[in-house]
Amino acid sequence: EPMLSRKVMVQSNLLIGLPNMLTVTVASEVGIPPESRITVQGLTGVANQSESFEVESSPPAIKKIAYFYNSQWAGTVPGKVVMYVSSLGLIAHEEYRISFAVSNSLQPQPAPEISICVHIESGDYDSVIPCQPMDKTDGYLMGVNHGENPLNILRPLLSHTQVEQTCPLTHASNLMTIRIKVNMPFEPASVIRLVGLTGIARVIGVQVSDVFEPPNFLSTATTHYLEIRVKNESKLLPQQQYEVTIDLDNSGEEQQSPVVYTEGMAQVEFPSAAIGQTMTFALPSLVFTQIYHWSTFGVIGGMEPLYLVEPVFTLLGPFYQTNPINQLSTRLDLLLQVNVHLLQGSYITFAGFYQIKPDTTATIAVSCKTSVAFDTAATWNAERSSFRIQMITSLQD
Repeated sequence: EPMLSRKVMVQSNLLIGLPNMLTVTVASEVGIPPESRITVQGLTGVANQSESFEVESSPPAIKKIAYFYNSQWAGTVPGKVVMYVSSLGLIAHEEYRISFAVSNSLQPQPAPEISICVHIESGDYDSVIPCQPMDKTDGYLMGVNHGENPLNILRPLLSHTQVEQTCPLTHASNLMTIRIKVNMPFEPASVIRLVGLTGIARVIGVQVSDVFEPPNFLSTATTHYLEIRVKNESKLLPQQQYEVTIDLDNSGEEQQSPVVYTEGMAQVEFPSAAIGQTMTFALPSLVFTQIYHWSTFGVIGGMEPLYLVEPVFTLLGPFYQTNPINQLSTRLDLLLQVNVHLLQGSYITFAGFYQIKPDTTATIAVSCKTSVAFDTAATWNAERSSFRIQMITSLQD
């Protein structure tokens, strides 16, 4: 059974909605006579409106006009191109390059499965070189791996976004880190905005990867957003990850993590244009991936951006004494729970102890689910009628 010994197809442009040149390289084990039909099918993602278009072949062996069928009627398969062999015919084992222009669809898609077959017409009988899958390449196009695969159609976007924070406590210093990746090279003057940064009392500073210009932090009546722009002579590459770090003070109000998302515009170099000529694409809004359930300071989900809690104690039982008789020592017992981890150097003050002798001293005994240590002696402040105890290790639970 005769077969095609070579059948490779590549494209020239992977951007949505733009012209694209598809090039087929074929070689046959047998000669293909004039008027035979070469059919390429499976071309989903082609937005051509015309039913016919011009074809170029080298060496010249294909008629100038080919026919495109993009709907299923009269036994046709959607996304099919039919070409006719010219009077020169195709010589066995010789390679032919056949090119034709299409328009990419407005929607991104992975490369479809494309096949090719040949219907050979002769004076005595007709035969068919059966459909075979078109071979794909690993070639890069516009910095995208496998970008040459035909009808692998993309729109510029951020392919990876992640955001996390270090401290979820109100009124505290916080460090928020944002990581992004792109799916194709973004050229100079591309702009990315990070929107929805509510819960910030003050921005102390912003650090960005060296491919960006100094950032702009802007505010509206309801939210904040950060704008970063790619510097001249720089570009964002799809193989790399870029970071933005915001040093900030949290607000004093508790809140759930807001929805943080990106928007902006990408400058993309058009592959067949002159070097340096770019096109502008609006970036689709994309919500950041947040690190749910990860804890920091003992707060479940505390790494979610701008998720803020007020540190509080909860009294789990009655506060009582062991001896009500005046002039004698007594022991005060209480059971407390905290909603965040307390770090070494934190202290707890118990106030309101009036009618206590000025020379009072106290010995502290603390029990906890996990290892923790407090100073064994409490500091008595007669002026404020309060005890103060300080931690010498971190509280884990």
